[in-house]
Amino acid sequence: MVLKKKISPSFQAVEGIIADMEKIKGVNLGGWLVLEKWITPSLFKGTHASDETAFCEELGERTAGIIDTHRKSFVAEDDILWLKERGITALRVPVPHWIFGGAELYVGAGKYLDWIMDTALRHKLSVLIDLHAAPGSQNGKDHSAKAGTVEWHTGAGNITRTLEVVERLAERYCKYPNLLGIELLNEPSAKIPRDILTEYFRLGYERVRKYCNSDIAVVISDAFNPLEWQEVLTDEYYQNVWLDTHLYQCFSDDDKHRGIHGNLKKAKKEWAALLAGIQKQRPVIVGEWSLALDAQAFRGLDSYERDKAIQAYGRAQLSSFSQGQGWFYWTLKTEDGGAWSLQDAVTRGWLNLNDSL
Repeated sequence: MVLKKKISPSFQAVEGIIADMEKIKGVNLGGWLVLEKWITPSLFKGTHASDETAFCEELGERTAGIIDTHRKSFVAEDDILWLKERGITALRVPVPHWIFGGAELYVGAGKYLDWIMDTALRHKLSVLIDLHAAPGSQNGKDHSAKAGTVEWHTGAGNITRTLEVVERLAERYCKYPNLLGIELLNEPSAKIPRDILTEYFRLGYERVRKYCNSDIAVVISDAFNPLEWQEVLTDEYYQNVWLDTHLYQCFSDDDKHRGIHGNLKKAKKEWAALLAGIQKQRPVIVGEWSLALDAQAFRGLDSYERDKAIQAYGRAQLSSFSQGQGWFYWTLKTEDGGAWSLQDAVTRGWLNLNDSL
């Protein structure tokens, strides 16, 4: 498990302790406690829903049984054993704001979070609990459980409700010796004013520290802008606050037209420099990454060359990520396999986890 060690207020001490901390090799349990249609399309088959909110609305009274069956089967102890055997040391577990129930429409999942904490502890894996879906949606994406508008910061009581969930997570799980940290909010939108998000992170830190000492990391998102957020909550008062950055090269127009050699260069050089710079100030993790590239990156390559290109892309990323505190692949599995599935990537020989860190 990752070393839990108190972070000193002084910059020099922080540098030394960061250097001594065990590096993380992790994976996300995406699509499990927060549904994503593209990860489990069979679950959504026969519905018009594109996110978990619409899924629950459409299925009504049938929702609880269907979701419970999914949660029991999608992640099993055999999966955790498979990860352990391949050197994975930590899990990032996305959870929704209704994790403990009490939210009309949705199905609570507290017993499954208990189960994964217990199972991970038995197999000596650390767990980062990630608040992935906040009330009102913090980014308007389907993985926030509600695609469309960003109303987390404008809807009455949404931020208060989120802080209450963070506090309950801290109170319930800080007793676990394998709790690595609590991530206050996944991928908040740039539409959320900086001062509002900063204040939420400050208040979230207080809620976690109410129950958890500084051995437990408080993780904040960079909102896809690491240089803007690398110095937030870094003064002496805030101890063991990590920055989470998500590094992908398959969404922007620049990424889609860069080509495989450009993608390799960016992964190996630009990302290494970015992470090394942040790590000098505070621990930084790559909370999400994958082998996924736009199809255009492989233009002109046959299937053998494509496989070799994907392998090279994986090695380039792992090399860069060694500059930070570690990484969590997105995600453990998908029904359709491919570059988003760690299980499939390892099985196909695209990714050798022994190349990392």
